[in-house]
Amino acid sequence: MKRILCLFLIVGLVGCATAPTAPSDIKLASHKRLYNQNLYKPSELRTVPVTITRDTGVLGSLATTFLKIDGEYVVWLNVMEEITIYLAPGGYVFEVENGVCPDIKQCKKSLDVTIKNGFSNNFRIAADDGFEIIRSNT
Repeated sequence: MKRILCLFLIVGLVGCATAPTAPSDIKLASHKRLYNQNLYKPSELRTVPVTITRDTGVLGSLATTFLKIDGEYVVWLNVMEEITIYLAPGGYVFEVENGVCPDIKQCKKSLDVTIKNGFSNNFRIAADDGFEIIRSNT
């Protein structure tokens, strides 16, 4: 019995970390989940593609994650999902929120972001130490 309990504990701890999703495993999130459908396509002002990918891993896998930009809901993502939106160059506040506990501080993280043409505007949502959004190179 102790061995089985130890095995579950080890598997649980190892499986908790999230990791970037391999490109071959990424699923495109439905554009119907965008709260503002205009973000799906570029416009005269919104010319910079911004890609957000949710990590793979067990931790937080049962929770839907919401992305807010400047306090406005943008999209919700499940594990291994990705979406590309278009923003105007400039400064933004990106915030991720765990759908299970949206009113608890540990379930939200924000990041001040500058969006520019010619730079990496790719982000990943990780759940290693609570939910957080991280700029990535890929």
